[in-house]
Amino acid sequence: MAIDNPLDQAQAQLAAEERDRSLALGVLASASIFVRAFRALTTAVASGNPAELLDTLKGYAESRAAENVRYLLEIVISEVRAQSERFSELDRRQQEYLDRDWPGLLLDTERKARATRAQEKVGRLARIVSSAAFEDPPAPPDRTEELLRIATNLDELDVRILTVLVNGQRLGFTPEFGRVNDDAANNYWGHGDSLYHGGPGAVTKQFGESAISTRLGVSEGELQSVCAKLQSFGLVIPVERNQFTNFKGTVPYAVLARGIEFVDAIRSHVASELNEGKS
Repeated sequence: MAIDNPLDQAQAQLAAEERDRSLALGVLASASIFVRAFRALTTAVASGNPAELLDTLKGYAESRAAENVRYLLEIVISEVRAQSERFSELDRRQQEYLDRDWPGLLLDTERKARATRAQEKVGRLARIVSSAAFEDPPAPPDRTEELLRIATNLDELDVRILTVLVNGQRLGFTPEFGRVNDDAANNYWGHGDSLYHGGPGAVTKQFGESAISTRLGVSEGELQSVCAKLQSFGLVIPVERNQFTNFKGTVPYAVLARGIEFVDAIRSHVASELNEGKS
């Protein structure tokens, strides 16, 4: 039976490739990439010829890149299916964006996915480029490219801390200034609640710690280090410490508009629509 929907065709192709890959993995199970690479390494050292080692590592890199692309496309197909099915209902500006600009962004995302080591990063890349397909009005392609660049540079702890900060400080965001206000940042840093005005529910912290490091189970030093990294990407900014709210030596950080945009972009549209349907 013929498959008419291009997205269904793509999913069927991915499924067929996954079956072939599973069979290949079964054949190679007795000689893992590590074992083959180690054998090639010892041979290269003994013979003074690194060609075999390089070929083995190159084969591993190509295999990983192909797996990353497959994973990327699976997520993108799942996320943008709704836009594909209602394309004729979208306004002309969105249609032109999806036809002219979005395919180029997807190609750029594919290139980044090939060069990415962690699959979690590939998932974030997929959701960012998928999110761009839903924006109305469409975001400038350069802005989406910047979010993709940031996604390739943040590790799991970076994203975890940024997400906690965005979720906790969002109510204190001031659109006209493009950032969370100082009071909300200080309250969240000191009490774990951006709207804290005293009373129960505050996070119990040790001297020299913030409510955030206590809540996340990381040292204050590690938290500050991550926030400095997030600042370098324009996602957060340090604010003046309220001495009555935060210990000396802690530096509160406020979330910037780009930080909120990044966290919103890496959320699944499929999951969001399912949750909206349940409410």
